[in-house]
Amino acid sequence: MNKRTKEATNEMTKEKGRKDGNREVVSDVFSMLMQYPEYALDIYNALNGSHYEDPRLVEIVTLKNGISLTVRNDGSFFIGGVVNFYEHQSTHNPNIKANILREFFIERRDEVRRVTELDFTWESQEELNRIEHKADAVCELLEDLGEIPQELQDEIYAERDLEVLSKMHKLAAKAKSIEDFQAKLEEMKCCL
Repeated sequence: MNKRTKEATNEMTKEKGRKDGNREVVSDVFSMLMQYPEYALDIYNALNGSHYEDPRLVEIVTLKNGISLTVRNDGSFFIGGVVNFYEHQSTHNPNIKANILREFFIERRDEVRRVTELDFTWESQEELNRIEHKADAVCELLEDLGEIPQELQDEIYAERDLEVLSKMHKLAAKAKSIEDFQAKLEEMKCCL
């Protein structure tokens, strides 16, 4: 971290009127600091050995609830087409110098990227659960009518609109056969 960033951190901590040793205050200050592209760029350069100078290269990203349902990240931003997440840690972490988790993150890069691309809030998780349960209910009704073609199953599980799935559920409950359901589904799609 360069001198300017260290001075800004110290100044913000003093403004909060608390001691530097308080983890919550230091973490809050770090979060505030990471909202400024010039400071985020300084931290990025310090941690990556890079020498970017233009803070306009940084696009601050604010996630509602961080990358999990309960933990909020302290700072995140895009630079060079890559999203970066930073979490303040006030306890000793031997990974910064020993690269303990380096191989894990390299091996699971795609999985980590997918997880971090989600804006995962409690509400969105609940919505996904309702959608999945409704799709399951449609397929359960159809199974009583015979074997469900894979293409039809894929179509049902690909639907993300709960209202449409509810209509599918009603159609499945009234259908006399899989073919009857498919015909009524096509009619319904024409009306949407």
